[in-house]
Amino acid sequence: MSDDTIRVDVRVIGVERVAGAGRLLALADVEIAVDGLVILLHGVRIERAAAGVLQIGAPAFRHRGESFPAIDLPPELSSAIADTVIDQFRRLSVPLGLIGRGG
Repeated sequence: MSDDTIRVDVRVIGVERVAGAGRLLALADVEIAVDGLVILLHGVRIERAAAGVLQIGAPAFRHRGESFPAIDLPPELSSAIADTVIDQFRRLSVPLGLIGRGG
């Protein structure tokens, strides 16, 4: 590994289905290990978008009636988290072929 490269590992540690919440299907807890430092990210949103495609949303908070992302991540890390969470969600509970991968 070069000096300007940092190892990042992403692991889903739990997925909880959410019933009756509109597009929201489940919430995931994700462990992010950055060069040995472990960060737990709770409440990663697994949502159904248009045409049944899955999309992942950052944990959110509400302020004055509006929802805002609770964390801003670099696109490379967001993409790695999304891929990992969607793969785990599909393995746990969703029949293949019913939903696609969102961008």
